[in-house]
Amino acid sequence: MTFLRLKQTPRLIVFIPFLTVFLIAALFASLQVSDPDTYFHLTAGKLIWASGLPSTNTVSFTWGSYPWKNAEWLFALIMYLLYQTGGYAAISLFQSLVVAGAFGLTADTVRRRLPDSAPPEWLFVLPFFLAALSASLFRFVPRPHIVSFLGLALLLNLWERKPRRLILWFGLTGCLWANIHPGVIFGLAVCLAFVVSAAFSAERRALGAALGGTAAFFAGSLVNPYFLYPYSYSATHLFISETISLAEFTRPSISVQTTFYFLAAVAVLAIPFRLKKRDILYTILVTGFLPLSIFAARFIPKFLLVALPGLCLTAGEVVRDQASSRRRAAMLILTVLGICSLLLTARDVFYKSHHAPFGWGMDEKRVPVGAADLLKNRSLQGRMYNDFSQGSYLMWRLYPGQRVFQDGRIFAYPAEFIREVANVPQDGWAGLLDTYCIQIAVMARGPHDWLFNRGKVFDSLGWKLVYVDGVSMVYLRPGSPDDMRARDLTLRWVRPWMTEEELLSTSREHPREVLADLRRLKPESFLNPVEVLVLGIATLEIGDSPLAERFFRTGLTLAPQDPVFGYLLAVSLENQGRRQEALEGYRNFEKQNPESPWGTVDLTEARRRRQALEQ
Repeated sequence: MTFLRLKQTPRLIVFIPFLTVFLIAALFASLQVSDPDTYFHLTAGKLIWASGLPSTNTVSFTWGSYPWKNAEWLFALIMYLLYQTGGYAAISLFQSLVVAGAFGLTADTVRRRLPDSAPPEWLFVLPFFLAALSASLFRFVPRPHIVSFLGLALLLNLWERKPRRLILWFGLTGCLWANIHPGVIFGLAVCLAFVVSAAFSAERRALGAALGGTAAFFAGSLVNPYFLYPYSYSATHLFISETISLAEFTRPSISVQTTFYFLAAVAVLAIPFRLKKRDILYTILVTGFLPLSIFAARFIPKFLLVALPGLCLTAGEVVRDQASSRRRAAMLILTVLGICSLLLTARDVFYKSHHAPFGWGMDEKRVPVGAADLLKNRSLQGRMYNDFSQGSYLMWRLYPGQRVFQDGRIFAYPAEFIREVANVPQDGWAGLLDTYCIQIAVMARGPHDWLFNRGKVFDSLGWKLVYVDGVSMVYLRPGSPDDMRARDLTLRWVRPWMTEEELLSTSREHPREVLADLRRLKPESFLNPVEVLVLGIATLEIGDSPLAERFFRTGLTLAPQDPVFGYLLAVSLENQGRRQEALEGYRNFEKQNPESPWGTVDLTEARRRRQALEQ
């Protein structure tokens, strides 16, 4: 038995790079479900499971008869079945495993190009993987493009391994990929890169394998319900900015996507080394995918996945360089690059909030859960306007009882309609609401919504606000049947976007009415610390200290370093007779620098309150 263990150990060691990167990537991609588009895929999967592929936009009342080809139908079906099996946690797990598979396969590709690599050599390579993962975090969402990550990594790995049934593997990959995501066009681009690089090599067998694999991949990709449509659909996205402006289609910013630009610079610097080794494939992939990534941020992970094998191979070759003088200088440079990669990774993971929260399940603070609950529980059935970012979740929760105005399926609507409703001017809302006979309006909110709140527009039109949280607000047309169903929920005096002076003045004139409105709000659902502070102060002044406590505790979760929330929390605890907790709050406040971006508190008053409690 000892002999067998000794013989098997070296075979197990070769899997260590794959397993290490796989586990790290799985951890990076363990994010809660928060992307709005996930929910229209869930809805589509539900429709497909019940009655097959839909041919029209059935879930919208504005353009229900508009033709809709769901090129991502298989992914939608997978999402729905996962949800039926394990809820949102199963979707998070699937996302984590797919991303981990993509980066794990990439690590295996690097390992195959660095035979007999030792652990010290991987210490110079691993930081680049960490940086690539952190630079891609914003695209780790349960949408079909993550399968394209896996497809790219699989093609590169297959080409490196060159199994006996390479053509069959390429054909199967193309078939599955084309039914899951139109990103199959990038797979075909990589196959063509194989052909070009093989043409420059001296091996005729390599060229034959590349041509056969490319033909098989393309033929397999045509085995889908829409033939060539996945290719045309993907190409159309390059011009999507002419229809609507989306963050993922904007150019990456150096200040935000610093890690990407850092890795891109390293990848470009590696080109001369790869050319010296006659690695034409790396040069083709980097020069082909880099312009796409600079054109639109959504392509960043694809570029990194095709660039990592050559980049890491160059690092490994530097470590193995036998020329001692050159090796010392190169090792120093690699060490600096590795440290920079780790620092940028830490910055992306711990100090930037552009990715979803870590964990499994659903992030309720990014989708209109409360608004959907209201519409469903009160059976509100009138025609509903909803913002672009809210439609997919509302569709998932309310269809078929309620159809949406618009949602994230851009190509399920005419381009003219998307452009018409994308940026409605303030004086255009009345006309739009009347044109489409809207009775309910679900408007998106956000942490900075107080700067440009459209609630004021609906207030000016006389519509009634019946629900508001940090994600959305719901207005009803006055006199409509839905208004009668939810009249008791109307917020008559309180608006979260009111200034402190406005709300306090109103509360002094109408304390009972304002308190009734405040008690209809859920403090934990708000995202803007300014709004939470104002609402909490008004609640405290009116005299509902338990509710004020909830507001201030929410404020501390949003702005943990803000001492004002700590001080006001202590006041609310003192008013409730919780002496010891209030004392601790005052003492903590005195230890901090009592300065806040939202206002200041007199340190003398806090000290007086603390001393009075200590007597």
